[in-house]
This record gives sequence, C-alpha cells and structure tokens, in this order.
Amino acid sequence: TASNQSQLLGALGGMASGVGSALGGAFIKSCWIAASFYGWNDVRTWFLRLWLQTKAPAWFRKFYLAYGERIAKTPLRWAFLPVFEYELRFA
Repeated sequence: TASNQSQLLGALGGMASGVGSALGGAFIKSCWIAASFYGWNDVRTWFLRLWLQTKAPAWFRKFYLAYGERIAKTPLRWAFLPVFEYELRFA
C-alpha cells in the first residue's frame, strides 16, 4: 500500500543518512553514476549508495570512489546500468 511504501522509503532514507553520518559524510555524494540515471533524491540512488557502502565488493567500491565522478559525465556510465539494475532487484 502507499502507507507501507512511504514507511519503507522513510526507513531507507534514514538508514542511508545514518550510515553516511557514521562514516563522517564520506559517502553522502558518492553515487555520481547512479544519480546520473535516477537523480540525487531518488530512492534507487539511496539504495545503491547504501549497497556501495555496505555490500559492494571492495574492489568495486574503490574503483567507483576513485573514478565514478568522472565516469558519470561520460557515455561509459552506461556500463554500470546493468549492475545497478541487478542490485535494485533486491531492494
């Protein structure tokens, strides 16, 4: 229902915010590529940010944090869409 969806979105936003705060804000604006597809305030971006912080493989996280901001501005960003769509199936 709409009420359940609102509660879920609120909880997810709270978790992402809490994790970001716990990490000193290091990841708050780290989902450049996801945001280029969905927007900064979209729940999918929040979920992917949380996934990147907690469950993504370490090599992927390091690569994304090192190059993601630059890649988000190029056509290469489309290579990440299948990964994001796969992870969003588990949201």
